[in-house]
Amino acid sequence: MKKIICLVVVVVSLLSVSVCVNAAVMTKEQQNELTNLSIMTGDPNGDLRLNDTITRAEAIKMICVAGNIGTSVIETNAYPDVPENHWAYSYIAAAKANGLVNGDENGNCNPENDVTNEEIVKMLDCLLGYEPMASTLSGYPAGYTAVAAKIGLTKDMCFSVDTPAIRNDVGILI
Repeated sequence: MKKIICLVVVVVSLLSVSVCVNAAVMTKEQQNELTNLSIMTGDPNGDLRLNDTITRAEAIKMICVAGNIGTSVIETNAYPDVPENHWAYSYIAAAKANGLVNGDENGNCNPENDVTNEEIVKMLDCLLGYEPMASTLSGYPAGYTAVAAKIGLTKDMCFSVDTPAIRNDVGILI
């Protein structure tokens, strides 16, 4: 019976996250805070490109900086598709060493692929220490999405399932 109740809660959480339109808009104060802390940087003109999608490498860098995840002690050769000269190599290796990211079924990171809404929520849940709770609620992606809703991480946020995350939303989440 507990499993059925948990499954219903997870399904309702997923549906509530995936049926609304993007309502949250990052404030100037949030933008300034993210740039002042070097969590989010703009293009050469300083534009944060808030309506653009965000790559896995960019999202991992932002999470490492926001979480004060040091990159000096890192796992070497973390992913076969991330060479040591990749701009985000140390962030990616540190994120893997700290359990914030996992590779795909082939053991790759896919750093230049867009990060999905579910992936960024999972990374943030892990950063905040909620991975055990998410695992008890069926794991990835439903358990992580349910935990994010429960702890208020995604309050007033609206996401489509299996869709690339946009920079505005990732900035607000962080």
